[in-house]
Amino acid sequence: MTYESDTGFVPDTRDFVIFFLLKAGEAADWVRLTSAEGGFPVPADAIDTLGGRYDCLGFPNVMPVLSGAINGAYDEIEFSLSGVDLTAIRMLTTDRAIVNGAQVYVGIVDLDSALQPVGSIDWLLEGTAAAPRWERQGQGEGALFTISLPVSTALYERNQSAIAFLTPQGQRARSPDDAFCDMVPKMVAGMVVDWP
Repeated sequence: MTYESDTGFVPDTRDFVIFFLLKAGEAADWVRLTSAEGGFPVPADAIDTLGGRYDCLGFPNVMPVLSGAINGAYDEIEFSLSGVDLTAIRMLTTDRAIVNGAQVYVGIVDLDSALQPVGSIDWLLEGTAAAPRWERQGQGEGALFTISLPVSTALYERNQSAIAFLTPQGQRARSPDDAFCDMVPKMVAGMVVDWP
């Protein structure tokens, strides 16, 4: 049996592009990155109110940590980039105050068989950036610098533990003999969003 609405159904493709938006500073200065080779122009939408060109940074599409963040398993994730030079470190230390507290969004666009976009960006993750940090491994000419951007995906102070609302563990932490939320895991079974 088929329904009239089935005729317009298009299955999700295996090819997709990731988009990363950091709303730090003025809208014209927001950081727009993509996994698409050569960059990607994007029209304005409800999240990226100006739209613009997303520059290719060459990061991979295989990012299992995003699945946990999208489904609420992680309260904080960290985006890191290794092999940067001292110029990037100087820029990082200059912009720390602007980045701290800025909104971060991660989304995807499916691509068809000709690798053309199907629809607009589906923004799957919203978070709040903490102050970026850097570290150095090694000394002298062989030193490897890494910059990192911690992103909190829940609304709580970074130095406090997150409260897991409506979970058996979270409820028992508040009240050890309260079994009110014990059936919640069965209610959410099958509602996990799979990262492509």
